[in-house]
Amino acid sequence: MIAACRALLRRPVRTTLTVLGVAVGYAVWVGISASATGFVARFNGILAATGAEITVQQAGVGFPVLSRIEVGDLERIRAAAGARNVSGVIAAVTRLPNNNQLPVFGVDPADPVATLFEPKEGTALAPGAALLGRAASASAGQRPGGSIEVLPGRRLPVAGIYESAYGFLDGGCVLALGDARRLFEMEGLVSLALVKLEDPAQTNGAIERINRELPHLHATVSELFFSGYRELELVDRFARFLALAALVVAALGVANTLGMNVVERLPELAILRAVGWSRWRVAGSVLAEGAILALAGALLGVAPAWAFVRATGVAGLQHLASPRPSPGLLLGGVAIVLVSGLLGSLPAIAYLFRARVSAVLRTP
Repeated sequence: MIAACRALLRRPVRTTLTVLGVAVGYAVWVGISASATGFVARFNGILAATGAEITVQQAGVGFPVLSRIEVGDLERIRAAAGARNVSGVIAAVTRLPNNNQLPVFGVDPADPVATLFEPKEGTALAPGAALLGRAASASAGQRPGGSIEVLPGRRLPVAGIYESAYGFLDGGCVLALGDARRLFEMEGLVSLALVKLEDPAQTNGAIERINRELPHLHATVSELFFSGYRELELVDRFARFLALAALVVAALGVANTLGMNVVERLPELAILRAVGWSRWRVAGSVLAEGAILALAGALLGVAPAWAFVRATGVAGLQHLASPRPSPGLLLGGVAIVLVSGLLGSLPAIAYLFRARVSAVLRTP
C-alpha cells in the first residue's frame, strides 16, 4: 500500500485531478440517488399522513390534477366503503410570477385532511384567504398579511404559513375548497376522495366494492397510490441512469491515470518481475493504486454530496429531493466507487500482463 501511494505521488497533479474527478462522480451519484430513492414513497407518504386508508380518483386518468370526481359520488363512495368520513380534495398546479411551480390544494377547513396544514404563523385556513407552505412563502416572498397571485390577476390574502414533514406540501398553497373550485372552474367537482374507514382492517374489501360499484372511479390503498404511475417510475430510472453514468466517468478517469502510470513505470515493474515478483503481485500493486484513488475520491466527495442535495433547492427541485442522503446511501456509494476504481484498474493490468519482461529490459 505504501508503494502504491508513492507511485501515485510521483505525478501529484495527475493524481489530484483524478481524485477530484472521482469525488465529483461520487457526489453526483449520491445526490441524484438521494433524490431518486423513495421518490414515489414521498408522494404516497403525503396521502398516508392524511389518515385516510383509501384514495380514490377518476378512472383512466394520469395524475390527480387531471382527475374529476363529482361531489355526488362522495356519498356513494362512503356508502360502498362503509366509511367514517370521505374528504374531497382539489389538486392543481400553477406558477408564481418568478416562474417557480406552485402546487395548489383545495380542502374543506372542517375536514380531517386540513390538519396537515396547521399554521405555524398567522391564522387558520378560512374562505377568501390562502395558507402558504414555508418553502412557497420564501419563494413568493410573502408573509401573513401579504397576498399571493394564485392565477394571473387572481390574488388572495395570505392568512398564515404552515410547515409539514413533506417538502412537496411545503412548496404549495392551500385554499378553502370553495375558493379552489371557483378559481379552477371545478364547481361540483373534486380531484381526489380520501376515505377514512371505521375499521382499517376492511381496506381491501372496501376498495373492491368501490371499484365494482363505481367503475368510473379507481380506488387504491393510500400508501400505494402513486406506485402505479409509470411516469414517476421512469423519472426514478432515468435519475439512477444519470447517477451510474457519473460513476462510469469516474472509473474511466481512474483507468486513464493508471494506464499512464503503468506505461511510465513499465521498466521499473519489469525489474520487479525480474527479481522474483509474480504477475499477480505486480497486478495487486496496480489494484491498490486504483483502490486508493477511488477511496480518496469518495471520502473527498462526501461533503460535496451533501452540498449537491442542498443545491437542488437552487434548481427548483427542493420539493422532490430528499433533505439529506442517508448514511446507508453514503456508505453504499463508497462501496460502488471502490468497485468502479478496481474495474478501472483492469485495463492497466491487462496491458501489464501483455508486456514481456525481457523485451522491456532490453529497451535502450
